[in-house]
Amino acid sequence: MVTGKTVVDLRGGRADRARSREWRQDSLVNVWSATKGVVALAMFGPGTWWSGSSVKRSG
Repeated sequence: MVTGKTVVDLRGGRADRARSREWRQDSLVNVWSATKGVVALAMFGPGTWWSGSSVKRSG
């Protein structure tokens, strides 16, 4: 929202396989695949337990 007005609304389509319910503002969505990148950054990013175990840095 920009200054109280909706700029982009990305919801649309059907909420079930039978295509009997439309998407609503409060429809639930699985986000399991979307979290893979966040977990990878948390585990392997700089300063984490994994980042310095066997990696040799130059400099």
